[in-house]
Amino acid sequence: MPVIKYGSVTEDTPPGTGPYRFSEDMEKLEVFSDYPGWQEMPVDTIGLVSYDSTEDTITAYEDSYIDLVVNDPSGITNLGYGGNNDT
Repeated sequence: MPVIKYGSVTEDTPPGTGPYRFSEDMEKLEVFSDYPGWQEMPVDTIGLVSYDSTEDTITAYEDSYIDLVVNDPSGITNLGYGGNNDT
């Protein structure tokens, strides 16, 4: 069920209505062709991966198998991992 911020349903692009949506198998995000400007999105598909352990997640990130980690710092599985972002 989508979650839309109260009072934003009449906006052209309310929160939660971005250019990507879950695929049927929930394993990736796919560009949403009804979104204004969807043709300008840099990629058509964003792959999603779930790991069972913190160690596996960190290893996949360090080995460049994944590019982004979503982490809930308030959760019991907080990674507690930081990196050095040199330019």
